[in-house]
Amino acid sequence: MSLQNLAFTIAEYTARVARAQAAMETAGLDAFLVNHRADVCYLTGIETGYMVAYHAAIVPAAGRPIIVASDFEMLNARVGAWTPERESFPVANADPIAETCRILAARGFGHKRIGVQRSTLTATRFDALRQHLPGAEFLDASHLMDSLKVKKSPAEIAYLRQAASLTAQAMDAALRACAADATDNDIAAVAFDAAVRGGSEFMCIDPIVTVGARSGIPHSTFRRTAIKPGDAIFIEIGACICRYSTPQMRTAAIAPVPDAIRRSANACRDSLNVLIEEMKPGAVGREIAQKARQAWRAISEELIWHGYYAYSVGIGFPPDWNDTPAAITVDSDLVLEPGMCFHATTSLRQAGEYGTAMSETVLITETGREVLTLTPRELVVKGGS
Repeated sequence: MSLQNLAFTIAEYTARVARAQAAMETAGLDAFLVNHRADVCYLTGIETGYMVAYHAAIVPAAGRPIIVASDFEMLNARVGAWTPERESFPVANADPIAETCRILAARGFGHKRIGVQRSTLTATRFDALRQHLPGAEFLDASHLMDSLKVKKSPAEIAYLRQAASLTAQAMDAALRACAADATDNDIAAVAFDAAVRGGSEFMCIDPIVTVGARSGIPHSTFRRTAIKPGDAIFIEIGACICRYSTPQMRTAAIAPVPDAIRRSANACRDSLNVLIEEMKPGAVGREIAQKARQAWRAISEELIWHGYYAYSVGIGFPPDWNDTPAAITVDSDLVLEPGMCFHATTSLRQAGEYGTAMSETVLITETGREVLTLTPRELVVKGGS
């Protein structure tokens, strides 16, 4: 019985590999050793839920990519990988880098120019590559995949739309569950349940829910904290379909709501509205950012802000749904093109007191933009006890 269930057509995968090989030719590479998990999946289809497992793909200058993994992990190739070129090694007591070098040498790359993703490899593993293959020339090709992934195909966009629908369902459920005397864990559980029951796969980032004083701490999340009147409730959710995530952020608060929280939430909303309005083909990142900044500039000196107005999202694995360095910032020269997809976000925090946020996943289209995550863009106020 066949277990194969490809996320994309073989034609889509081969087109991706062809684009990678064209970029390799420009860079003068004979082979490209891909270790970044999302990139390996992008090119071959193989994936795993075990984030520490070693997966690699060797992309030759011509022909199909070769999947490299342990014999135990290679079973995942039977499910999701399109290429029959596979090389495995024993799961126990094997050195993945030594095995990779053995395979590279056997495939004729022992004295060739090989691109590697230095940003993914540890220094120890990079040194080991050079020790095991002293005749090869290893060149940094960390960003070779970025330009290939930043513009999404129609099939990728279809998965993003599916994920966005689940994100919106989960966010709606989370907002409805916000109440005094509930806990941040209660809200996170409701969001997770709605996303997974709706069809989401394991997410790149678990639902983030942080309340009260903890909401003013960047990247804090649920920790059995009771919600009290006057608290801000900071929520971020990103459901996932075939490894494509669509994040969304919203803020709720329990009455009576302090004026500072209302002001901060309104600034997030106003900035996001301007940002989305300016996101269209041909727009330049820094120009968009400068306009969006005006909406919250009046309180910019008072609150903590993360520095990004939007960043690219697409294929991903834990711990991140960001897929390329493409971003909208005040110093970005990025020119927006149809097919790019961004998490457009503004979050503001008073350290250790409160935090507010609003965001959407936004697709750039031929004529403008499409907001994929649809939830009312407003501070949600719930009654106190």
